[in-house]
Amino acid sequence: MLAPEPLTGVRVVAEPAAIDALVIAAGSTLVRIAPDDAFVIGAAELSVSDPHAIVERETTFAGVWVDRSLVSDWLARTAEWHLPHEDGLSQGMAAALPIKVLTTGGRALVMVPVSFAHELADRLGDPR
Repeated sequence: MLAPEPLTGVRVVAEPAAIDALVIAAGSTLVRIAPDDAFVIGAAELSVSDPHAIVERETTFAGVWVDRSLVSDWLARTAEWHLPHEDGLSQGMAAALPIKVLTTGGRALVMVPVSFAHELADRLGDPR
């Protein structure tokens, strides 16, 4: 069974150019939610060039890394949208859950609000 884990990091709401200029540590993952909104998983702190930026600890998501093909097949059965061919963030409803999917190469990070972690595990199922 897949087990989504809490994702912790830093949430940044700032001018898009300031988010473009973020330097993140190795092992961190940048999730660009919107042009002016990013979640840096694994970061403890960040320096942002926008003096009006909002930079706060983020603990509201849970997620699990899986093969991209598993997510693509799951979305075909449970959603009215699909993963784009290029890497990046997609978001919408799937299996009655609000999800975000970050794809990179052959992998996908499926994210939900932490309160839905058990539901995601049940609905995404066992990939074996």
